[in-house]
Parts: sequence; C-alpha cells; structure tokens
Amino acid sequence: MSDQETSGPLSDEDLAILKEWIIQTAVEFLLYGVYATISLIALYFLLTSCVSITI
Repeated sequence: MSDQETSGPLSDEDLAILKEWIIQTAVEFLLYGVYATISLIALYFLLTSCVSITI
C-alpha cells in the first residue's frame, strides 16, 4: 500500500480563494501594462523633444 493521500474536488471556499487570486493578479498585470505604456510614451517624447540636455 501507498502512503499517498488522494485529493478530492475543490470546495466552494477553495474556488472563491482561487478566483480572488486570479482577479487580483490580472489587475496587477493590467496596471503594470498601463505603467509600462505610459513610461514608454514619456521616454519617446523625452527623446524626440527639441530640448537638449547638456551637462
């Protein structure tokens, strides 16, 4: 005989926790994408502006 435990189906509480985690992760990635897009646009405008930075 084996000492392995068998897992049953997920309970409603487990599914609710998993759903909350998925939604939270999706929102974090969405906000990261918005931040990255705004940063790239700002960098583009900074590099293409007529103002030159001299040290």
